[in-house]
Amino acid sequence: MDIKDFRPLLESDTPPKGATARWILLAAAGVLVVASVVVGMMYWVLTLNTTSTVQGLSITMPDVAGGQSDLATEQLKKLGFTVIRRVESSDTIAKGSVISTSPEAGVRLASGEIVTLIESAGPVQSGIPSVNLLSLDKAKAAIEAAGFTVGTVKSTYSPDTKDGVVIGSSPEAGKKAPAGTVINILVSNGKVKIPDVVGMTVGKATKLLQGSDLQLLVTVTPDTTCTGQNIGSQSISPGVAAQHSKITIVYCAG
Repeated sequence: MDIKDFRPLLESDTPPKGATARWILLAAAGVLVVASVVVGMMYWVLTLNTTSTVQGLSITMPDVAGGQSDLATEQLKKLGFTVIRRVESSDTIAKGSVISTSPEAGVRLASGEIVTLIESAGPVQSGIPSVNLLSLDKAKAAIEAAGFTVGTVKSTYSPDTKDGVVIGSSPEAGKKAPAGTVINILVSNGKVKIPDVVGMTVGKATKLLQGSDLQLLVTVTPDTTCTGQNIGSQSISPGVAAQHSKITIVYCAG
């Protein structure tokens, strides 16, 4: 069998004429030239971009973590960066110090790039609960439930709160403090402290004894055997007395 039987039929098996062959060679040469130019340009562009990028990323991001945020910000700006500061809570990094940066230390950057600095706001803070007028046990439970630590329990005077009932805390209710902060408790002893009013005017002594800090039941009695219009004596000596005690003050009316 002849090999011509296995190839596609052609209009002619005659080789192309000279002119046609030259055009084919010229076309092939043109394609090679264009391809060479394209490859060369691509190489030049890629090389140019790479070089520009390498040259642009000329500043190494410093390690400012743990330092003061203000100083770190100043340092980064001097290097040519644009600094954005954010504040986050931290149980381990002191308030005002740098927690981290983005990008992180060691990365090469170009001048003018944005660097985000995370500044510590210190530990998460919660409001101290009000424990006024609670029993001591309930006050302790409320403080611990809020994440704080019960400190000392101090007994103090109160004009109207019953003995053993809480009248306040230190730090006081409403203030914010980190978890674990020690909260001291003030408890009423059910008593008041009587002041010495001898020598005072009637008006001043009466105002003091009946005021919000003492709330005593005051009786004013004149004494015509002396003069001066000042208090000459008081029925309860200065010192500790029960809440809402009755006290008589005697003034000189002679």
